[in-house]
Amino acid sequence: EDGILVAQENIKFMEEQYEEKIELRKDRVVAYYKRGSTSLDAIVSSVEDPTDRIYLERAIEKIAEYDKNLLEEIKVDQENLEEEKKVLEADVTRCAELKTDLEVKIAELSETKEVKTQYLAELKKDDSELEKSIDALNAEAKALEAELAKANKSNSTYTGGKMAWPLP
Repeated sequence: EDGILVAQENIKFMEEQYEEKIELRKDRVVAYYKRGSTSLDAIVSSVEDPTDRIYLERAIEKIAEYDKNLLEEIKVDQENLEEEKKVLEADVTRCAELKTDLEVKIAELSETKEVKTQYLAELKKDDSELEKSIDALNAEAKALEAELAKANKSNSTYTGGKMAWPLP
């Protein structure tokens, strides 16, 4: 976004320069208009001193060259300004697309986080249930061991016949 702000400032500066040149050109056209229909050739012809005529011709050439350069500068400035605006518009569009993509990814991550949190809560619940089941089974196993030990103590003597290897 900083790049966009810089580009906007650059465009604003370029527009100001462009407008200044347009105003200068307008002033030149107004001056030509106010001068009237007198042609430059007539003005030059009216000067009798050859040196003054040469200076006047050179001055007119320089003015014409200046006007031509000014028009070229205005045209180039207008093209550059239009190009900068296109680049800025493309950057703004790209940033808007990136922002949209980022918002979608944030929403997806938020959803994934929510699912993960729910899954973790289920795992904790299952873990506590398993712990209770294990504790209950351990308590039952201890009770069975105690019962078995008690039964073994009461029947500690052998009351059957002679022990021998089994024969066929």
